[in-house]
Order: sequence, then structure tokens, then C-alpha cells
Amino acid sequence: MYSKYNNLSDREKKLIHVAAILIIIFSLYIIKIYVPNLFSPSLGSQVEADAKKFDQLIPKIVKLNQLKKQAPKYTNIPGDDLFKYINQHPPKVEVLNEDAIVLQDLGAGKKVSVKYQTVGFDAFLQWLHDLHNQYGVVVEEINLIPDQKIGYVAVTATLSLPT
Repeated sequence: MYSKYNNLSDREKKLIHVAAILIIIFSLYIIKIYVPNLFSPSLGSQVEADAKKFDQLIPKIVKLNQLKKQAPKYTNIPGDDLFKYINQHPPKVEVLNEDAIVLQDLGAGKKVSVKYQTVGFDAFLQWLHDLHNQYGVVVEEINLIPDQKIGYVAVTATLSLPT
């Protein structure tokens, strides 16, 4: 083999020397950089920590699925338009001032602002309760101000369909 090397031209010998040096440098780089990272103790502990997190997550997923099964089933509002439904089915409450009723559509029939200047408190809350139990309507915000007449309030409420 040495005789074959001696028969090579000077240019070919230099090329072999450069290639050998590059191979040695590359091998040292691989040994120093990649190999220790493959057997790093921190990597093993990270995998164990991730496995523990995953194990803690499984019971939560099971609980979430159980809660989803227990969630009440609501009927959809006809036409899926809360604003139109409330316009057609107002609360069966005594309203002292019919002119002081304001309905405002806040989001394509999915979100509605309801304002009553003076309305029966108990009956209005019953209406909200019925809307929630039957259709899942959510009261996002409500502001109640007592009226001079006992049992009556001024109401501003934001209602929305469940998501």
C-alpha cells in the first residue's frame, strides 16, 4: 500500500493529506458534540418529567369527558337567532313603561342587549332562567337598579347563545 502511495503525484498526495485532516476534524467534532448529547442525563430526566406530566393529564382528560357527557342538552333557538326570538317571545312580565324597552343585536343574532326601564324582578329572572334551561342562553352581563315601586327594577342585560 505504501508503494501505491509513493507512486502518486505530489498533487494527489496533498489531496489525500487534506482529506485525512478533514476526516479527523469531522470525527472529533462528532465525538465531542453529538455523542455526549445522545447520552445526556438531562435528556432522560426531561423524558421522565414529560411522562409524569402526561400521566397527570390523563385523569383530567377522563374527567373532562365525563363532564361533557353530563352537560345539559339544549334545544336550538328556532332559526338560531336570539335577537329575533326575543323580539317574538318577550318575557311574560309586567312592564310599567312599554316605551322603555330596548333590544339591540350585538352579534348576528347570537348576542343581544336587553333593556327594560321598569320590569317585575321575579318574573324577569324566571324568564332568564327559562331561556337558560331550554336554550342554554347565557347571561354575560346584567345590571339591576331597584325601582321606586317594590319588586320592580330597571334591567340592562347582555344575553348570548351558548358556544
